[in-house]
Amino acid sequence: MRLSVIIPSLNGYGYLTKCIEALRIQTVLPDEVIVVDSTSDRAASKLASFDGLRTHFLDQPLGVPGMRSIAFQIAIGDVIAMTEDHCIPASNWCEQILELHSRYPEEVIGGAVENGTTDTALDWACYFCEYLDFMLPLTHAPRGTVPGNNVSYKRSVMEKHLSLFTAGLWEFFVHAELSKQGVQFRMDPSLEVLHCKPFTATDFQSQSFYFARSFGAMRAQIAGSARLWMFRFLSPALPALVMWRLFRKVMLEKKRNRKQFLLSLPWILWFQLCWCAGEITGYWFGDGGSTALVK
Repeated sequence: MRLSVIIPSLNGYGYLTKCIEALRIQTVLPDEVIVVDSTSDRAASKLASFDGLRTHFLDQPLGVPGMRSIAFQIAIGDVIAMTEDHCIPASNWCEQILELHSRYPEEVIGGAVENGTTDTALDWACYFCEYLDFMLPLTHAPRGTVPGNNVSYKRSVMEKHLSLFTAGLWEFFVHAELSKQGVQFRMDPSLEVLHCKPFTATDFQSQSFYFARSFGAMRAQIAGSARLWMFRFLSPALPALVMWRLFRKVMLEKKRNRKQFLLSLPWILWFQLCWCAGEITGYWFGDGGSTALVK
């Protein structure tokens, strides 16, 4: 089987080169690495060329979902994997992807996103807010809950649902729709990437708001009128519901990094309030260009 790896590049050469180097020392090399680059300095142009590297440069910011859509249309692999420029795949990542897709019938396979930035409580808060669902140990993948930066698809499912893959939607909505249509998902702990991006508090609160507004706007676009109004009027309860969910998952399900979670709780609460404000804004006022600002 041929393997294509898709990487949206938004965070600069320092992040991108580490991700690329991790792919170049894999136990099994990918057949193709597609970098879709929207950085102002065209970070991908500085990469040392190698067999299979393909770069696509954007003149205007498009946002991660749109960048992935472009890559899906040009990928040649029998299996198409996605990660992001701030992630470092384990050395056997490509090998495990191909092995799992040959061994299991599931059409979509996701893995773990572990924290590679652990110096401060702020670092941990950012990780818990964004990637807690994908921290080891992994559970099953209800309704297609797999990470967008550690996921792979059989070509057959992509071709069958190409319009969905190229609609410029966040992976949450793509995976949820695939699940509704009977596509089978698997989460496997042998697939691991490290999230390695430190944030300042200002940056992460902004990113939380932009991502949430984009999410809320996409959800509003897809939902019917009745569901949209339900989202709008129930959204003030989001902070309490989200905090309870995070607490339950760390303390009762994952049973890992509990100390780090408790120490970072003030930051987590603030970032969740920023997220909820963004999601509510998306429900009422739409995207407002927020998707292109998410990094």
